Amino acid sequence: MRSAVQCRKQGITCPYNRYGKTYTHCIHNAYRRKYHGIQAQKMEYAKSLKVRTELLYKGYLFEDEPQFNDKPEDAAKVLRILYTGNLYSGRYVTLHHVCEALKKINLGGKKAELFIYSATNLSKKQIARLNVEGSSYFMGKISEQEVQELQKDADILLHLEPFSLKGSLLCRLSFSTKLVDYFYNAKCIFAVGHKRCASMQYLKKYNAAAATEDLDRVEISLRELIEQSEMRAVYAHNAWACGCNNHQIKDIQSKLVRDFMSLK
Repeated sequence: MRSAVQCRKQGITCPYNRYGKTYTHCIHNAYRRKYHGIQAQKMEYAKSLKVRTELLYKGYLFEDEPQFNDKPEDAAKVLRILYTGNLYSGRYVTLHHVCEALKKINLGGKKAELFIYSATNLSKKQIARLNVEGSSYFMGKISEQEVQELQKDADILLHLEPFSLKGSLLCRLSFSTKLVDYFYNAKCIFAVGHKRCASMQYLKKYNAAAATEDLDRVEISLRELIEQSEMRAVYAHNAWACGCNNHQIKDIQSKLVRDFMSLK
């Protein structure tokens, strides 16, 4: 495919040039089909680049639906909330709001703890703001294998998106593949982020998470989730169902094979 410089020399226009000039790659000649991880991105590329676009999700083999209700002996336990991921693009600010909300929820007695695992380089001051004694703990970086094991043991999995204009625009067409891991582990998801972000739209579309798009409602929404085991069970089931219906690896592979076989 031609580079942007080659296109300029040949007088070809590109609507995605970072300086807003009228250069374009002849992408419709370079691609027969283009795959995207989110519906909004698929539609925008199809319209702007005049190519055939398809959805292609990350998948798992979803079999043997798990048990979603808490065991009776777990009723009084301190819940384990888990966040694993980067804290760029304003996610740190969102996470800090969650930490402060959990601190208030635990004032009348410890109900839940938040464990934060991230490879993002934070300052000592930032880490101190996330480390709230008795409520939230910044644990640093771990391996992908360790992440998978921790997700299995969590009661609530936390998903974050930014609220700032710049951050939410950066994430507008970005789908977090980590969510598919959450679906596969059949855990209740608590999602906090601006409604402009594609991942938030996806979760709300399939009711696959307790999604909060207002920072002022983080404490209220999280408190409800912590105090109501039935609500957690519903969202865990919805997460699993979303994975089964949209991220079944056998269906994804079959579609890819059909697509490749149709090429001439």
